[in-house]
Formats: sequence, C-alpha cells, structure tokens
Amino acid sequence: MLQRITKCILLVSLFITIASAQKLDDILKKHYEARGGLKNIKAVQTIQTTGKIMMMGKEYPTTIYQKRSGGFRSDMTMGKVNIVQAYDGKAGWQIIPMAGTLDPIDIIGKELQSIKEQADLDGYLVDWKDKNYKLELVGKESLKEKPVYHFKIIRQDTTEHHIYLDEKTYLLVQETDKMKMMGKEMEIITSFGDYRKVDKLMMSFTQEVGGAMPQKIQFEKIVFNQPISDSLFTKPIKK
Repeated sequence: MLQRITKCILLVSLFITIASAQKLDDILKKHYEARGGLKNIKAVQTIQTTGKIMMMGKEYPTTIYQKRSGGFRSDMTMGKVNIVQAYDGKAGWQIIPMAGTLDPIDIIGKELQSIKEQADLDGYLVDWKDKNYKLELVGKESLKEKPVYHFKIIRQDTTEHHIYLDEKTYLLVQETDKMKMMGKEMEIITSFGDYRKVDKLMMSFTQEVGGAMPQKIQFEKIVFNQPISDSLFTKPIKK
C-alpha cells in the first residue's frame, strides 16, 4: 500500500511540474507576441535611444547605444561634463569626471554584470535557457492594484532577478533587483510604462527607478538598425 501511495504522489508531482512548465511557456509565448513577435525581436541588430534622465529636480540629456554583438554605451550630459558607461562585449568601463579624472575606469563585479545584462537586446525572457538562467513562474499577484504574472530568474551566480508582466497586455511592468551601495544591500525597483509601437515592436518610453537616488527616464526617440561603429564601445587609451 505504501508503495502505491508513493507512486501516486510522484505522479501528482510530475503532473504539477508539467502543468507549471506549460503555463510558463504559454505566458512567455504571449509575452513575445505582445512585444511584436520573436522574429521581429531578433531582427533588431542595433538600438539607439535618446531622452533625458530626471533626478534631484534636474534633467540630463541621455543617449543609449546597444548592439547585438554585445555593445552597450550610455552617455549622460551633466552641465559641461559627459558621464559614460560602456561595455564592448567582454569588458566594461566608465568615465566619471566628478571622480577627478577623465581617464576610463574599469567596471567590475556586480556593476559589470548589470551593464552586461543591459547590453542584451532581447531581454531576460528571450532564450533564457541559452543564457544559463533558471526561470520560475512564481504565480499571479497584484501589483499597484493590477494583476500581474511574477517570474523569478536565478543567474549563474545564484542571484535573483524578479520580473512582472501585466496579466492583460503581457508586457513588462516592473523588475526588481538587489545591489550593494555604500556597503548596504538595497532593492532596486524599475517600473516600465508609456508603451509605443516602434516599427513592429512595442517599446517602453518611460522608466522609473527607485532606490537611494530615484530617477525617471523619459525616452524621446528609439531607432532600430542604424549603423553603430564598434569603436563607440571600445575603451579609450589613457592620455
């Protein structure tokens, strides 16, 4: 009798696992379709985004460059200086004049992981297995009084990233991550909104980032597949 009960439990567990995987795949499929379809997502080779970052009551013009080869660069103008963060597909670097130097500084650790993920044109949920992520559908929840699907991503280093998709539109509405700032671990919440169609894809034109220094990012223009030279992502030689 015990053996039969054990087999029954195993069958139920297997059924639940298969049902959960099917549910996850169904939601992901609808998410891809909502964005414009996997074929169109993967057809994008470069993205150039212009807009402004608003923080501490001021606005700072910003341009972001992304390339499927792995390149990423963000240029933000603060007064007479330009703050640069970049990734060439292997290494990251930044120029922060307020730090007292115009020489590029290497980006390492968690910050490097973050900029590497920003360089991913497709996002966490596309080809997540190939990226060696573990993906789990946590379930349906309420976020700001709206029903959402909550996904948990576990990276290779075992850190977690959480994604929330709107139950009706299947578009991304929020991401949460944890970062260390000034020796303390803080949860960073990024909200996405103002979706507009760019060519065949739905793109978020507004992002709000919480944390120690809240920011609002308002994009004005998003352009696909314009030529971007690899030299833009290459670390400058120190003068």
